[in-house]
Amino acid sequence: MNEKYNELLIPKSYEVFFDEVNDTLTEFNDDSLIKEAFENSVDLREYAKQIENELNDIEETHILEYVKQSQSLIIINDEIKNCDSILNNMETTLTKFKMELGLINNEIKKLQNQSFSINTKLHNREKVQKELEKLISGIFVSPDLINHICDDKVDEQYLKNVIELNKIMKFVKEQPNKKLINSLKDIGPELERLRLIAAMKIRSFFLDKIKLFKSPNSNVPIIQKNSFLKFKELYIFLLDRYKEVAIEIRLKYIYTIRSYYQYMFEKYTRHIIKLQIPSTDKMDLSDYEESLKKTLFGTPKAITKDKNSSKSFNERMQIITKREPEIIVTHVAETQNKKYYLESIFKSINRLLMDNAASEYIFIKDFFFPDNKLKEATEKQKETAKAARQKKIMEDTIALINEIINTIFEPTTKNITKSIKQCIDISSDSTAILMCIRLNTLHEMISQKRGISEICRYFQSLNMILWPRFQLIINNHIENLKKIDPERADSGNNPLPHTITRKYAEYTTAILTLNNGFNDTLLLNNLKRLRSELEILLFKISAVYKQRKQQIIFLLNNYNLIVLILKENLKPNFQEEIDYFSELFNNKMMEYVEEELNVYIGSMMQLLNKINYTQKNNITDDSYINVARAFNQNWKAYLQNINDDIYKSFPNYQTCSLALHLVLQQYVFYYTKFYEAWDNYFNSPTDSNTRKQPKIQPIGTHSIMVEIKKYKSSFV
Repeated sequence: MNEKYNELLIPKSYEVFFDEVNDTLTEFNDDSLIKEAFENSVDLREYAKQIENELNDIEETHILEYVKQSQSLIIINDEIKNCDSILNNMETTLTKFKMELGLINNEIKKLQNQSFSINTKLHNREKVQKELEKLISGIFVSPDLINHICDDKVDEQYLKNVIELNKIMKFVKEQPNKKLINSLKDIGPELERLRLIAAMKIRSFFLDKIKLFKSPNSNVPIIQKNSFLKFKELYIFLLDRYKEVAIEIRLKYIYTIRSYYQYMFEKYTRHIIKLQIPSTDKMDLSDYEESLKKTLFGTPKAITKDKNSSKSFNERMQIITKREPEIIVTHVAETQNKKYYLESIFKSINRLLMDNAASEYIFIKDFFFPDNKLKEATEKQKETAKAARQKKIMEDTIALINEIINTIFEPTTKNITKSIKQCIDISSDSTAILMCIRLNTLHEMISQKRGISEICRYFQSLNMILWPRFQLIINNHIENLKKIDPERADSGNNPLPHTITRKYAEYTTAILTLNNGFNDTLLLNNLKRLRSELEILLFKISAVYKQRKQQIIFLLNNYNLIVLILKENLKPNFQEEIDYFSELFNNKMMEYVEEELNVYIGSMMQLLNKINYTQKNNITDDSYINVARAFNQNWKAYLQNINDDIYKSFPNYQTCSLALHLVLQQYVFYYTKFYEAWDNYFNSPTDSNTRKQPKIQPIGTHSIMVEIKKYKSSFV
């Protein structure tokens, strides 16, 4: 055994390669031990033997150790062989297992493919099942539904059944392959029979309901709500399934309701016209003879035909300012014996027409042109011609609705126009007619806002009646002013405001109030014509007075009355008229001041005029002395008389105060000028030696000012 291992461990021969000796020596040259041996001069042979011996010892030690462990090596060698055998078996087993896994993997893939195929088939079957269930449920017509459609009367339950039938028919119609499905072919004729039966029953139902409008006592809104709008889906069914019947029902409704409104409005206008007050406006002078020579402070007879009403213009204006309809109930008014002005009757008739037309417009739009149908048509146009057609559809629909409204209300509006014309023709109240014009404008704006163009055209036609009548009445007023005899219109010796002036001022106030916010040029031009004729008449009447002062007082009182009345109803558009008459008043007031002073200090005023416009040498001492003597004797009486004259001449306190203020102011002015002229004449340095001083001296201006304050404490 030992020999065997020795053979394995000890080489049989050693081969020495001298080519590598140099390299080895070079390597050993760097060794520290060899360097040390060289440095210590050690004998290398001895040292080599020593090393060799040590190596041999070590080698033997290792060999012995290997021999000692040989048994373990044999065991390990056997174990390695056993492991190799086991690994070979495991490799064989794993190779076989790998082959089996490959087969299993193929089987799994096959199963996956089969599973996917099964899932696809299941999904397709479920999809088919759902479509089939949807188809079956969509086309299924129950026996109960058939019985209800054929036998039941039209009511709310019938409406539900028709909706269900319409749903089924719509479903069948929407099927893309209905020609290929036998069940759809089979159910088609049955649905058609049910459609005809339902259409005929619905037709009879609506025609019966339309007959209700033939009764004069019909409550149209209630019938529309409970008998039509409530069953709107039935009409939609007809539009979808039997359009000819739907159009028939619509036409029947239009002409039936047309007759209803024609009768009801004819009856209403016939009764309401009887309630009209035959009024005239403030400028009416047709019965002027009864009120001649009546003044502002007298008790003249009524100058209008309106003898039953005490309404003021402001109260009548409420008919325009109030936005409530204020419909007149004729039978109640007749029972209570009430009467109404033209504008109230006009508003009542037209607001009633507007409200009914608006109600019909809404009903026709909601019932005969339902939103869902309009939207459906719009959606179809989106798909085909897109958004460009949407607006056209809406415009055409609205135009058709307005055409229907025109058909319904055309006879009614003609009768109303005729009745209103009768009311206007018998009225001489241009104020009421102008109120009607303003109401007409308001009504037209409301109708435009509601979108009822046909009613707007009706209101435009009324303007063609109202404006000519208004112009005719204005022309009559102007002609009547021209015809008045100034001498007969004179109020005697009392130049107070004339009754015609008050009429004019109140009339102008009314017209300007109604023109506020409109700025109607035609209206303003007519007022200017009327104003011009009034001025001419007032000048003619003033000329009847013999004294110039009386003429001026008459004009002042009339101008002042106009200004006062206009200022009582001050509005922005009044200012031009106020300024015009205020200027006339101020100019005449200046004339009055001169005329009033001329009565009392006329000689003084003439002397001052001579001083200003002629040579002073032509004025004698006596001229100054006579004026001073007369003034000194009567100046207090002058003031008292002036005060009395003014308060007798002007009925208005403010006018009296103004006139007194201006007259006294000018009174002081003239006397101050006279006093200065006196002083310059008699006390001039150039003439004092040759001119003799008079015995009389003018009174001082201070005394006059003190006395004047007694009459007007505010005068300075």
